[in-house]
Amino acid sequence: MEAYTEKGDYEYLMHIYDVSQDTFEKWLYNAQQLRRASEFQTTKGNPRLFDPNNKHSLLPVKDRYGDDRKNMIRMTDKFRDIYKGSNDKGAINKFVFHTLINAQPSKNFIIFKHPADIYNYLEIVCQLVYKKDISLKVYNYEQASEADQTSWNLALKTIPRSQMEFNELDYAKGRSYQKKIRAELSLTSQTQPIRIENRLDSNIPISQWSVRTLQIFCHYVYIMIGEKLN
Repeated sequence: MEAYTEKGDYEYLMHIYDVSQDTFEKWLYNAQQLRRASEFQTTKGNPRLFDPNNKHSLLPVKDRYGDDRKNMIRMTDKFRDIYKGSNDKGAINKFVFHTLINAQPSKNFIIFKHPADIYNYLEIVCQLVYKKDISLKVYNYEQASEADQTSWNLALKTIPRSQMEFNELDYAKGRSYQKKIRAELSLTSQTQPIRIENRLDSNIPISQWSVRTLQIFCHYVYIMIGEKLN
């Protein structure tokens, strides 16, 4: 994709890596969808993982920290096992789409508004990343109905209570009357404190790497097998 967008000899690379023209055309179409399709864009109409000033790139900029690359490799290996071993790909498809559409990489969280969505998501993500690195903020729990609380309790049972933070009022939107529960899933980086300490000595931006890394991973998954997910 990089060679294609930069007018390089991508056909030579296709030959080197034994990629057929048909396969490349599928990858290209999927990559273009991630940039152009409205469901993958922000409310301002910009692609979610690209610099708004870069109108041509089809690949997001990957974090250059070594630990992030290790995590990407780990997720790839785990995802391959999950995908091959699953007879029902529905939960996997939802995981990829929910990440691409609802991740807020600059804020390091993924939004969930329905308990069934986060239950299915946790089923997949807990196999791709370490459970201890997952944290949840839950809004409006005390205001919600008992039935709603029960549904969310069941949906969140995978994650230890110690990794959850409950906010009684939805101050994030300034609507204390909002009754529906919502949740934000975040991932913590073991290297992030070091990055913050060294940020003045580095020109590499801290991009809330954890959720962003997960979103980049799903971006590549969609490029590779997008036609199977739709």
